Amino acid sequence: MIACIYEGSAEKAILDLLMENQCLSFTQDDLLSGDFIRRISGKAFASRYLGYSLKEKSIEIIRVQDSRNAKLGLPSAFNRAISREIRCLTHPEIE
Repeated sequence: MIACIYEGSAEKAILDLLMENQCLSFTQDDLLSGDFIRRISGKAFASRYLGYSLKEKSIEIIRVQDSRNAKLGLPSAFNRAISREIRCLTHPEIE
């Protein structure tokens, strides 16, 4: 399972274009929610997506954002559910 979290509309447009042209190493079926996830706090992400249904599975998080310092802030109790986290940085100028 993959949670692909984007920051704004420019990042969403890029992800949609990449998915449409099959340029990503995963498909829409691999996405945790069936789609890309708009920026969300770690606490809200944990309560919405990391419930009991994922107890036996781990997920990868891909964050597409223009901020170098932004953190997801996932509560530590849920760290075991995350197999890895990848940050993809865009330039603020694309907006």
